[in-house]
Amino acid sequence: MPTKKLFKLYLFSLTALLLTALFTVPAYATEDMWTAANRIIVDVYTHIAGISTVLAGLMSAVAVIGAKLSNNQHKVDQAWDWLKRIWIAWAVINGIGAFIAYIAPLFSGLATINPWGTETAYQWACKRQRGSGCQRRARSPGREPARHRRRGRSISACPT
Repeated sequence: MPTKKLFKLYLFSLTALLLTALFTVPAYATEDMWTAANRIIVDVYTHIAGISTVLAGLMSAVAVIGAKLSNNQHKVDQAWDWLKRIWIAWAVINGIGAFIAYIAPLFSGLATINPWGTETAYQWACKRQRGSGCQRRARSPGREPARHRRRGRSISACPT
């Protein structure tokens, strides 16, 4: 390639890089994923519960009016059966919200994931720095393998 074309390509690349850097808008997360998900779930559930309450009231009115205005006993029984189904469905929908609001926080500490098992990250790193011999367990309580005694290492020196 001629030098002039190389210079134009170089100049164009630097200009594009500079413009990209200048016009890039940084995006900062105002909340973490779990907080956003919780907020969205609560918002959606609040709307569902509100709509279900309005519909349950409306359908209950229709069922009661249908039962009162009907002169056929079979239709009256059907209207009361529908009324029971409507209020059972409403109770289930609102019961889910009550469960989430009052029972789920009792279990909040039980669903934690510790990638280190029962030890902390500091204890794990300490064991890794001391070498593989430190991670091995003694064959019998109170007696350490010979390679530990020769190297001056002790299993009990590792944090537990």
